[in-house]
Amino acid sequence: MGDKGVAQYFNFLSRKLGIAGVTYTEELTSQLINTVEALVYILSEDNKIVVFNPACERLSGYKKQEVLGKRYEMLVPAEEVERVAQGVSVVFSDNRTWQDEIEWFTKDGKRRLIAWSKTRFTEKNGFARYLLATGLDVTEERLREKRRSLSLEIFATIGSTINHDGVLEQILELLRDYFQCDAAGIRLRKGGDYPYIKTSGFPAGFVSEDTMLCSPRPNGQSSITEESAALECICGRVICGDLDLYLSSIAGQGGFFTGNINELTSLLAKNKFPFTIRNYCGQSGFSSIVWLPLRFRGETVGLLQLNDRAPDKFTSEEVEFLSIVAQNIGGALVRFNSEQRSKGESVLVTLLEKSREGFFVSSHEGSISFYSKAMEQICGYTKDQVAEHGWFYLVFPYEEERRQAVQKARLVMAGKLEFVEFEITRKDGEKNWVRFSVTPLEIARKQYTLTTLSEMAKSAPIKTGSLPILN
Repeated sequence: MGDKGVAQYFNFLSRKLGIAGVTYTEELTSQLINTVEALVYILSEDNKIVVFNPACERLSGYKKQEVLGKRYEMLVPAEEVERVAQGVSVVFSDNRTWQDEIEWFTKDGKRRLIAWSKTRFTEKNGFARYLLATGLDVTEERLREKRRSLSLEIFATIGSTINHDGVLEQILELLRDYFQCDAAGIRLRKGGDYPYIKTSGFPAGFVSEDTMLCSPRPNGQSSITEESAALECICGRVICGDLDLYLSSIAGQGGFFTGNINELTSLLAKNKFPFTIRNYCGQSGFSSIVWLPLRFRGETVGLLQLNDRAPDKFTSEEVEFLSIVAQNIGGALVRFNSEQRSKGESVLVTLLEKSREGFFVSSHEGSISFYSKAMEQICGYTKDQVAEHGWFYLVFPYEEERRQAVQKARLVMAGKLEFVEFEITRKDGEKNWVRFSVTPLEIARKQYTLTTLSEMAKSAPIKTGSLPILN
């Protein structure tokens, strides 16, 4: 078929649409087809390609000489062939315009999503019928829409009222659905390790086998501390943020991905890296894996992991997008943990304030972070006064009794006594028997002391706690 038949169709279409003043000659039609950015191809009734414009060549990677006379199925994924055949049949038999979005296979094996509009036209002789297809590549546009939709769903999940576990579970299901991957998991910091907290799709036994990242000692205890974590495998190195010292294929934001974990493991085995590659993933049948740290403002709270049995499942573009998602998840987890700590602290403060016993929390440097109302009522001094002069100096105004009280208090602080009882002098000058005890605290890796004071009967004798004094 030549440009003449197409020109006849365009002229017929112009008259039908009421477009006057334009006559489509064969030359004009040829220029239109060859210069337009839209994809244009024409099929004969036996479904063979007879026109394939330059835009089709650029997108598909095929020259028109490679496709002319070939059936259109060469460009369509196998799972789409039946649906495309039905549409082509409708166009030829019912003379209806058919619009749909169909993927095309490019010559280099990539897939592009095309929004097609197909219609039938007949040459002037009335016998030869053809299908004219025009299309636009909407791959990036649809991908942006899918990503935006996923991001909005994750944001909605993070902001929902469901509990912590429910949020993580729903996020994993959203990610598995988007990436169509076999499994996903989230590790969260717990002490010095990062065990799996929530998983989806992993085989039975995998999670229990691979949950802890720290090297076990012979007695089964972890060989690391919070200050110096020796985390194994690629998961551990991504969390530590030093994987780029050993591998160059970094996914962004300190993450890593591979399309063949077994090949990667074999490569790593030839090098003496200061960490162990367990490869439980490869042994469990997975090939493609993504590891991304969950971080927020420099704080690493966990790891996001996606697994699939197919090789080369994840692209660098998708992993880059996923790294942004991981940042949002990391931020949400940090905020959630902060809110939980804040709620816990709020509950604790409420309990301490309502207690009849007096409490104050002080650092090793002497600063006071909490001072209860009961403490002020028992001894008569405010937090600021105690912070300025010192508690022992105020309630033991005489040097000798202060020296004796401090000695007893040191025995309690050393753990040699549970408590001591002594008589203090209130701000108003009254004497008051109290029971004194201390509890060491560690908050955000800083050492504090919780001091507790209980009022005793005014005539109570001086006692010491039940623990023996240790030499």
